[in-house]
Amino acid sequence: RHSRLGLAASLNEVDENTRPGEIRMAVGRQGYVGRIRCGTQLLVAAAVDRRFIKANADPTLAVNGILAQAGDAWSPTSANWQGTPHLNRRPAAVAGWRTLLIGDACGYVEPFTGEGIANALATGVAAADLVPQGLGDWDGKIEHAWSRTVQRLVYRRGIWCQSLARLSRHPWATSL
Repeated sequence: RHSRLGLAASLNEVDENTRPGEIRMAVGRQGYVGRIRCGTQLLVAAAVDRRFIKANADPTLAVNGILAQAGDAWSPTSANWQGTPHLNRRPAAVAGWRTLLIGDACGYVEPFTGEGIANALATGVAAADLVPQGLGDWDGKIEHAWSRTVQRLVYRRGIWCQSLARLSRHPWATSL
């Protein structure tokens, strides 16, 4: 219900304050914006409250509003934004007949800490270890084992990420 929406864009703009390979984060009351310079491109991603996007109508205005709240002097002039649905998701089941969900398909929390790649790699490796058991005879034990594995690898670690994302919604916490 309170999940933020994601925005991303690749810009041909220069941001002199962002050195190549450096990640810059700006946290405001209605979300946060991250950016990194890769060659001539400036890659920008944001998590924005749904109401704030609707109120601003243009994603660039919403991103600039968050940057201004955070005291960041940089602001994109225009962008071809790509959007995502809710940034918190979890499927009803992570396994089915000869199917194991891995990576983001297992579910995810707001990506404030960048855990998505770590989860994708961890679940991929774990699935590769489990799949050979089901090649000859697939049964519910494999599905149950996979559910426990995802619980351990993704959901328990996700509590930390979710806690940080919730803290990012409070200006007093982000100022610390």
